[in-house]
Amino acid sequence: MLVVTGAQRSGTTFLAGYLRLLGYDMGSDFFHEDIDGGFEHPDICWYYRDKLQDAKFPFSDFDEAIGKNRKRVEFDKIKNDCVKFSFLLMNPRFIEIWKEGRGFGNDKFIIMVRDPAKVVRSKQRSPMVSKRFSTDSDLLKLTAEELGFNMWKSLSLLLGYGADITLIPFPGILEDPSYLVKILMAKLSIDYLNFFQLLHILKDHINPDKVHIK
Repeated sequence: MLVVTGAQRSGTTFLAGYLRLLGYDMGSDFFHEDIDGGFEHPDICWYYRDKLQDAKFPFSDFDEAIGKNRKRVEFDKIKNDCVKFSFLLMNPRFIEIWKEGRGFGNDKFIIMVRDPAKVVRSKQRSPMVSKRFSTDSDLLKLTAEELGFNMWKSLSLLLGYGADITLIPFPGILEDPSYLVKILMAKLSIDYLNFFQLLHILKDHINPDKVHIK
């Protein structure tokens, strides 16, 4: 399973949206128009909520947004080719929970990396956006310094556990879309003959105006 992750406001929705355009089921169609974010895999979020015993994880009205009647899938039984869980690097404990629930032998992680200060500023860029993120779990309300430390610690744990990780700088990757296509083709075993088609789709998908804090 390919896991699109990193921290909030780091391009995870951008990448998940591209994978959806390629036909991959990310596990959720839900999208926040007001913050240009979404596609979190519900079963991963619910698993973490249970483990953390945090009713607000990832945010307080998550169930209403996703749909309360959705049938749950056990964390270790998730079979999507691709999923999005944009919180993995935001707390080292999240790494341990993944290890306990699935291990790292069968998953590949595309980690979108962004300056923590810009992550925080993106979450505060307007009163409307700040209000939306105010409903997040307290575990996700971090200063730039806290987030930077947690990201470093989480990456260290992933490397120590031998996880298959690839770091993608955001928004820098928007200037070199061919590199991202090559990475995804290798991780998803896509025939290289499709390269130019995938590159064309990605270039059409890129919208620099969606990068709110540059």
